Amino acid sequence: MAQVLSPAMKQSNFWPLLLAAVTLLLAGFILTDWLPALRGPAPDTSEWHWPYVLRPLDRWWVPGLAAAAFWFIAYAWLRLPLTETRLRPECDLPQNWLQAAYTRYGPTCFGLLGLMGAGLLLQLALVYAHRPAVAAELVDRTLSNETNGYFLAAAAVEDMNQLLRDFPRLMPTFPSEHTRTHPPGLVLAQWLTIKANLPWFAQSVYPLRCTDLWLYAQPQATASALGIWAFLPPFAAALIVIPLYWLGQQLYNPAVARLAAIFAAALPALLIFAPTPDQIFAFLAALLWLLWLQAVSSRKASYAFLAGLLLSGTTFLSLGNGALALPLLLFAFWPINLKSLIVNLKWLSFFLAGLTAIWLIYWLGWGVSPWELARIALQQHYELVTSHRRYDWWLVYNLVDLLLFAGPIVVVGFAAAFFTALRQITTNQKGETARFIIALGILIMALNLSGSARGEVGRLWLFFMPLLAVVAAATWLPHTQPRLIMLLLASQLALILAIGLAWKPIEAIIVVAERPEIPQTTQTHELAVSFAEVIQLTGYDVDMAEARPGGVLKVALYWQADGPVTIPYTVFTHLVNDQGVLVAQKDNWPVNGLWPPTCWRRGETIVDNYPISLPADLPPGDYTLWVGLYDAATGRRLLTTAGQDALELGDGWLIGP
Repeated sequence: MAQVLSPAMKQSNFWPLLLAAVTLLLAGFILTDWLPALRGPAPDTSEWHWPYVLRPLDRWWVPGLAAAAFWFIAYAWLRLPLTETRLRPECDLPQNWLQAAYTRYGPTCFGLLGLMGAGLLLQLALVYAHRPAVAAELVDRTLSNETNGYFLAAAAVEDMNQLLRDFPRLMPTFPSEHTRTHPPGLVLAQWLTIKANLPWFAQSVYPLRCTDLWLYAQPQATASALGIWAFLPPFAAALIVIPLYWLGQQLYNPAVARLAAIFAAALPALLIFAPTPDQIFAFLAALLWLLWLQAVSSRKASYAFLAGLLLSGTTFLSLGNGALALPLLLFAFWPINLKSLIVNLKWLSFFLAGLTAIWLIYWLGWGVSPWELARIALQQHYELVTSHRRYDWWLVYNLVDLLLFAGPIVVVGFAAAFFTALRQITTNQKGETARFIIALGILIMALNLSGSARGEVGRLWLFFMPLLAVVAAATWLPHTQPRLIMLLLASQLALILAIGLAWKPIEAIIVVAERPEIPQTTQTHELAVSFAEVIQLTGYDVDMAEARPGGVLKVALYWQADGPVTIPYTVFTHLVNDQGVLVAQKDNWPVNGLWPPTCWRRGETIVDNYPISLPADLPPGDYTLWVGLYDAATGRRLLTTAGQDALELGDGWLIGP
């Protein structure tokens, strides 16, 4: 590590130690809820606050282990050398090529791949602490109107052209607050994923919501797209280390680039808000800045146009991403003067052409003006959020949330660099890094003073938080000893664990299928009857103790699934007299209506009890009991392999007075 962090040795340890202690103290306050004010102002009012729900202690070890793995991967990467190793002249050409590639790119690839894996693992581990069924929780959050809402809107589209034409008018009618306040970009993107008809994840997604009749009525393409969008945002969050590393390279040097990637991967907001589109926005913002640096340094029209086009696409996903235009232009033209604007007018016009491209296509193609859509989106946002929350309180709490969800090591590191950059500007030092820092600082101040975000700031400001990590890395690296860098990272990981284990920044408000308690008993009567070669009835019990008029005939069925079941079949138990007339019945999903065949695991025995209420005027006699399965949506019965649509249990049952 000395090769990376060697400039630190002569500096004071006081500030890093103090910051690590403060971060650990914040983590303790969050875990114990000793300072509820950290969760937001006035939790008993309409003001936003983070709910405090401590996760079960027996689940803490999983995110704890993931955080430890993250720390060790970061430590190992920082120990790898930055300089190339001299090649031996006696090596032949293929060996030289391979060795040169490994020497130049091996450490970088190791670090970036390791961080990507560790970041993804930590995201999933934090979801596990909330709910051990990780994949099911990610799918539920993607479907939930409270956390997303875009996918349900996309799946309901019958005519996308009509939706795009009518989108401003339809916005106030959407059930999700997110779709009511955002452009159609995310709905369109998820609709296109459905229309791509990719079969990759369908058979894995259906069982995750095995009681969801809506999902089972959808084609496989919809289920597969749901799986893609449940896992795409976490992957985007993990991939962000790549553009952040190269951004650190361009603005500073390879050593800062490594630490920038580590700090970015360890942002609490990036790891906790899975899966939400904000994770994708952060990745796109990092790519945008990487492209913008090339555009500004080369002054090439092609780069400027591509940067504008990327920003146009991100604003079509969320209008809030348009705030990135402010720091981009400040970075390119600071200090602002008429001569600079005139000289770069042609270059700037290509950027503006790209910026307006997607919106212009939408306007010309579907007749929706950008300002009309923006007007309705802002109106909806005001009615749903802004009008209910106090401006003055959130002037403070915006920054509190930024501190918590970006982490003190990032925020304090950026703040120190910001004031240093201000001094450089006032002394006419117009360096690229100083302009980058000042542009981001002005963005934070503008967003805070505008009052546009009042609550959920940790999520809403995520799109630019990773950029702060680059600046923070450059602040701490030259002035901090290696072991203190790792101490700062450890304190940041402790803060992540505290927020993830004690607060509920994201939760799906949606019906979740939980496996009921299924008794483990052995059937009296053994069978081996298959229905449609998918479901097998392996046995049954019939309890006649209360089988009298006005009593109950108790039937227990023993089922097994021989393969994946894609329809939540209903079981029927019909009691008929010697004339073939139905006298009593009980139809429902198995296990008291809680566990349909779509939830069954292959080879697992399901004990399914049916208490059949008998009419009080039921005459004594012999009765026949028939059982089977049918699709409630169509009424179609499953046939046995023998071609029967029902199975007779026993030779007849005598019911007396």
